[in-house]
Amino acid sequence: MKCFLGGTFNIIHKGHEKLFNAAFTFDEIVIGLTSDRFVSSKKTRIQIPYKIRKANLEKFLFKLLKNKSKFFAIIKIEDEFGPTLSEDGDAIVVSSETESVAEEINKKRVAKKLKPLNIISVPIVYAQDYIKISSSRIQQKKIDSNGKRISAVIFSLGTLNPSKKQGLGKAAKKIFGKFRIKTLRVDSGINEQPFDQETVQGAENRAKAAYYATNADFGIGFESGIFNMAGRHHDIAICAIFDGEKTTFGNSMGFQMPSQAIELLSEHNDLGAVMEELSGINKIGYKKGAIHYLSAGLLSRQEMNEQAFLCAMIPRISEAKGIFRY
Repeated sequence: MKCFLGGTFNIIHKGHEKLFNAAFTFDEIVIGLTSDRFVSSKKTRIQIPYKIRKANLEKFLFKLLKNKSKFFAIIKIEDEFGPTLSEDGDAIVVSSETESVAEEINKKRVAKKLKPLNIISVPIVYAQDYIKISSSRIQQKKIDSNGKRISAVIFSLGTLNPSKKQGLGKAAKKIFGKFRIKTLRVDSGINEQPFDQETVQGAENRAKAAYYATNADFGIGFESGIFNMAGRHHDIAICAIFDGEKTTFGNSMGFQMPSQAIELLSEHNDLGAVMEELSGINKIGYKKGAIHYLSAGLLSRQEMNEQAFLCAMIPRISEAKGIFRY
């Protein structure tokens, strides 16, 4: 039986190995290796020339196969379809993020009266830092080909608020080894006092703005807002984590706000200003927060931010460890 597999294979890594292990359950594999012309039209980073990529791929495949009686052919391709639209075959092996390409190939095959291919989707392989392994990240010396982190993880935090930096730092210590936090002021793009879904949007806006403003691994956005639940108003912190491709969200514990504070919001339009007036604590949101004042010291704003970040990491950790695919 015969299957197809394609790619650039700029630097061969653990993710590629997983793809080829799935492909070599077949007796014959046709590998489409992108030409330099096609790669340059799609990529912006520096690429390794086709001749070298092909030699490295052959060396890797012979080592992977060892004495197994399998046949493979490497074919130069000038587009993302390659020989899949002209040759008979049984299956195509893709990563879970490129399933749509395989589906498009099948549509074109059916139109050409060719048998559709069985799509074998291989889950993305993540590095030690919970970001997918990629050739570009290996080139940047952030990770090695097995996904081990080489340099410190960089967080770009979209605020100058010290309680948010402290919460992020405490949470990051539980997950990462070496890391650094860059703080910068960014525009949340929402009202000064957000409510409900607007709070989530503000956190994502901050995370993306922080990410694109620096050379970071993750952009982090925190936003505290008022959420209406069962006719009562609760203060909850939202965290958004953006890695250049996807955003994950988490939220902190919430606590019910006193009705007097909510009534005063119509005058101040900012919960921080309201709580400063009620508590007499200047810049309360930059210190231990309203939660510290209202709980008589039992809890702090830092803890809320720590919780929100850890919860936003759950989809990343769960998927990377194969617990659940989001």
